[in-house]
Parts: sequence; structure tokens; C-alpha cells
Amino acid sequence: MALNQNQKNANLRKQIDQMDKSKLRTKRKPSRFFVENEYVHGGYVATFSPACSKIYYVLSVHCNNETQVAFPSISTIHQMSGCTNRNTTMKAIATLQEYGIIGIIKTKGFNMVN
Repeated sequence: MALNQNQKNANLRKQIDQMDKSKLRTKRKPSRFFVENEYVHGGYVATFSPACSKIYYVLSVHCNNETQVAFPSISTIHQMSGCTNRNTTMKAIATLQEYGIIGIIKTKGFNMVN
């Protein structure tokens, strides 16, 4: 049986609650972000398009160090990543989501990226 969108969101929120919130931004230096070793050692940097990594970095910069939630606008992502093609940006976001690097919670009015 396929999960409806509410069930998917609930599952994703549960996963977010169980995540180690210190992986990307520590409380010691909240003005800095850190890339998870798995992102580099797991071959993602070498395999993914440059747009994926750039967008991952932009999302990491915007990530709240307590909640690990980020919701920059697409125009902010374009400006900060240098990826100005919307299709490239959306494909990169979809790739990051597909590989479980980010999660997207769809809500009315905006999407939250984690």
C-alpha cells in the first residue's frame, strides 16, 4: 500500500527527530557549517554534478544548527550557488533527496528542506 503525503511527511519528521543534529553545524561554531565525512568519503562529491554539491553547501549554510532545517528560496540558492538554471537546480535538489542527503517536507505555501 502506497503512503499518502501526510504519512510520508510524518515518517520524514520522525526521521528528522532521530537525526544527529550536530552533524552539519555544531553549537561551538554556529557561524560555520561542516560537510559530513560520508558526503566526501562516500563518493558523493566525485559522483554528483557540481550543482549538487554547491546546492548542498548553500543549504548547509542556511541550516538552523538546532533543528537542521533550512528553507532558502530558489532565488537565494541560485544567487549563492551560481546555478542559475532552474531545471539544473531542481534536478540537483531531487538527487540530494533521492540519495537521502536532504529531506523535503512539503507544506502549504512553502517547502522545508532538511
